[in-house]
Amino acid sequence: MCDKHHEGHIEKTEKKILSSEETREFIENGNITWVEAKDLLDATAESCVDGRGHDGIVGTPGGNAGEFILALTAVEKASGQKLDLDKVDEILERYLEKTGKFYFHTDDHHPDPRSGITENTTESEKEKLLETLVKAESIGCGHIGLMTKNPQEYGVRPELLKAVMKSIYKTLWEKPETMEFVVLEGGHKEGAIVNILVDGEVNDDTKIPTVAPSHDDIQIFVNHPQAVKYLRDKIAEDMEYVIGGDLGGEFNLESFKEYSQKIGDEQLKFTINNLPSAKDKPIYNIKISSDDKCEIV
Repeated sequence: MCDKHHEGHIEKTEKKILSSEETREFIENGNITWVEAKDLLDATAESCVDGRGHDGIVGTPGGNAGEFILALTAVEKASGQKLDLDKVDEILERYLEKTGKFYFHTDDHHPDPRSGITENTTESEKEKLLETLVKAESIGCGHIGLMTKNPQEYGVRPELLKAVMKSIYKTLWEKPETMEFVVLEGGHKEGAIVNILVDGEVNDDTKIPTVAPSHDDIQIFVNHPQAVKYLRDKIAEDMEYVIGGDLGGEFNLESFKEYSQKIGDEQLKFTINNLPSAKDKPIYNIKISSDDKCEIV
């Protein structure tokens, strides 16, 4: 998700609205592919819900970057304690051990964080660049950009968010193979926000349909709430290891799960209601069966 260009340019968003039937046909006519839920913690990254990508995705606001920010926020809320910001790099490294591919995106209206980084770039030059990249106007993901501008509404500690974003950028520079970094192209034309559903509870062996958010000059926002809940619950099992015992107290698994889902729902709602490209767009729940047929529910 993105809506604002750096240097003051505001991207125009087209106001095409899709009906539920048009949305159903759009998804059925796309290239639906299926992945096992357990692969979401290995070979398959969770992409942002942004509608400009052409490949099949499992969508969650901000992709893996958004989920990492959410997880650390839930840790602080559940424990009532603050994480040590000097250890965020280590925390991200352990998180990557447990979650596999890590999706993070910008777009061609914002700075590419890889630009200007060479083997000769000094640490002071990197730090100066990081201070620029963590500003909202430099962030090409609309969900995280809005979060940076409105940390209180997202329930996020500003200092933690800044430290996390710096850590993500540093990892992109130093270990790019661990990142699925994407530069989305063009403007927004999303005509609907779609929750992709499957029958029953999601477990390790559940097949999850990936959906291409853009084809034939049509775009939709793609969100997978069941798959995302499964992902959050699985990550919860490893969070005590991920945070490295830095809180000094016992990790409360159930409290973490509760805060993770509650805050995640609140963040999604704020983004939908405040991101210009998503605001006032219809929201459809569409269940996809194993024969790729879509049902509006």
